[in-house]
Amino acid sequence: MKYICLIILSLVLSWSSAQNYSKNIDFSKLNIQFEDASAELKPEYLPLIYRLADSLIKTPDLHVTIRGHVCCVKRNGLAKRRAKVVRDYLLLFGTHKEQITTVGMKNSMPVVFPEKTKADELANMRVDFVLKRE
Repeated sequence: MKYICLIILSLVLSWSSAQNYSKNIDFSKLNIQFEDASAELKPEYLPLIYRLADSLIKTPDLHVTIRGHVCCVKRNGLAKRRAKVVRDYLLLFGTHKEQITTVGMKNSMPVVFPEKTKADELANMRVDFVLKRE
C-alpha cells in the first residue's frame, strides 16, 4: 500500500507540475464529482487535491471543511464516505488532520433542484470545500 501511495504521489506531482495552474485557486468554488452510488475518487481530481494539500501545509492556520453531497435518492452514508475519501488523500499528501473536518450533507444542498434528469443527479453527487482561517 505504501508503494502504491508513493507511485500515486509521484504521478500527481509530475502531472501537476506540467500544468499551468494559477497560484491562487479558489477551492471554495470547486467541486469534485462522483459517479452514481460511488465514493471512488476519479484520478483527474488528484492534482486538485494535491494543490489543496499543498495550500493547507503552507498555511497552518487554514482549515477546510469537506462537505459530501448526494442526489435526491436517500444514501445517508454515501455523502460522508465521499468527504472521507477526499480527506484520506489530503492526509496522504501530508496535510495535518487537525486542519480537516468532514461532513455528510446528504441531499440538503442540491446544485440542481428538482432533479429531472440523470445529469441533474450527477451534478448533485459531489464534494465541495469550505475554507477558513482559524
